[in-house]
Amino acid sequence: MNERPVRKSVRLKCYDYAQNGAYFVTVCVQDRRNILWTLEREAGDRKGRPYKLLGQDPGAVGAGLAPARIAGTTGFAIDRKDCACGLTEGEPGELRRLPLSCLGLIAESAFEKVERLYGVEFDSRTVMPNHVHFIVFLPGQQQLTLGRVVGAYKSLVVNEWRKYCCACGLQMGKIWQRNYYEHVIRCETDLYEVRKYIEENPLKWREDELYMA
Repeated sequence: MNERPVRKSVRLKCYDYAQNGAYFVTVCVQDRRNILWTLEREAGDRKGRPYKLLGQDPGAVGAGLAPARIAGTTGFAIDRKDCACGLTEGEPGELRRLPLSCLGLIAESAFEKVERLYGVEFDSRTVMPNHVHFIVFLPGQQQLTLGRVVGAYKSLVVNEWRKYCCACGLQMGKIWQRNYYEHVIRCETDLYEVRKYIEENPLKWREDELYMA
């Protein structure tokens, strides 16, 4: 009988992840698929067709073809001009909004919902094509761990995406990778460097270690 492989923990041993402090978190999409941005293929597709979203037909749900505004029963109101934030490449000094897909907009909007529900504070954050970076400050409540906050964020995105897929008659695929990566921010210098990395990440997408063409 084959035994299941033992998953190696990426958490620090003996560290209290409920204590007051700042944490840098990265949550990745399953199989690192580029489903959080509306992207054009960089090679092999001269028509510039968008990436398929969760295995669906691009004509059905992708590349901004879905409604510009989505309202959910949990109070989400997603508007491209309000939720798409950050920088993408353009002319020098030109600010351009991130080309978030419908799922990317849900991922961006979920931060505010988690803040209201759990009393945490999100600092710098960005939604990349196949992962999400954010800094979160925990208030130091013993029952509120980093794992619980990250789990709540991932669940909110999944639940809202499920509602959207049901409303549009789409088949839903798995969104998130099982685990997440974290870094404990221990000083102001560390906080500054992490903020800088997050805010510049969209401009350096092709240099990112998680980059997938």
